[in-house]
Amino acid sequence: MHKNCHICRSEGFEAQARIEITLGECSIIATLNTVDSDLLSLEEASLSNYAWDRLAAKEGDQIYLSHPKPLESLKYIHSKIYGNELDKKALTNIINDVVSGRLSDIHIATFLTSIAGNR
Repeated sequence: MHKNCHICRSEGFEAQARIEITLGECSIIATLNTVDSDLLSLEEASLSNYAWDRLAAKEGDQIYLSHPKPLESLKYIHSKIYGNELDKKALTNIINDVVSGRLSDIHIATFLTSIAGNR
């Protein structure tokens, strides 16, 4: 998105923010990248190939952007960082968020690091 678009300004979206993108009944959480050139107009957004595929988007589709709801799985990941054991509910929640693409690569790497070495 253009960094000066009305959505970025009104919602407080900045580069590298996690945002929810919705198209019809499908939604994903993605990392926002911004441009400050004329590559995109103030009314346009572009999607990664992954986002295009996950949303089954077509050029010209209208997408909706919002702040994502806090992920419960992040609470469990932080708990594991501090050495706590995770129960089945916590692990299932983390796995579901990984599979659905709601966790960023950094969140996944943090979780994997927290469980490494017999932790």
